[in-house]
Amino acid sequence: MTVFTGFTNIFINEEGIKYPSGRIHKTANDAVAAQSAPKIKGKVLAVAQITWEEEDESRK
Repeated sequence: MTVFTGFTNIFINEEGIKYPSGRIHKTANDAVAAQSAPKIKGKVLAVAQITWEEEDESRK
């Protein structure tokens, strides 16, 4: 297994629903820089660190 780590922005929309941006960044600073993108809709609440595991190719 390989463990990956990344960072994503957490938003809140007009209805109060919180959701992740769906984009994973290599660093927290990259996630913060992405907050100023013109396509951003809603209010940014935080940057969250995420981790996930994937099975190694040799084991599939």
